[in-house]
Amino acid sequence: MATEPSNTDILAQTLNGFLEALITGGEEAGEAFLTSLVPAFGLPVIKQLLDFGVSEIANVLYGFIAKSITAITIDLQTNGEKSAVLGASTALQIAIASGNVNAIQQAQTAAVQAWANLIHWDGSVTND
Repeated sequence: MATEPSNTDILAQTLNGFLEALITGGEEAGEAFLTSLVPAFGLPVIKQLLDFGVSEIANVLYGFIAKSITAITIDLQTNGEKSAVLGASTALQIAIASGNVNAIQQAQTAAVQAWANLIHWDGSVTND
């Protein structure tokens, strides 16, 4: 015996369909999706409210997506800079162990620059 979908399942499917229409087709596609489910949403006053609501939801969703992309970009850049710091620190330790003054100075300069890249957005060694 087949079970009826729960109200939660129906709501989740509806929300999923709305968000998919909104993301792939824009605000008009989201409004069309909701109007296809509830034809009364097409009535003049209700349509204006629907337009406003969908526009607000789209703005929040697009803002969230933009912030997420920015956060991912920053994480990727920071992870790369952390790897550079680790590599420069290892190279400095190897240079110190070798006792070669020239190699130590070069490795120290590289390590300072790697740390500066990690700490300061413009790669400067100071906060100026």
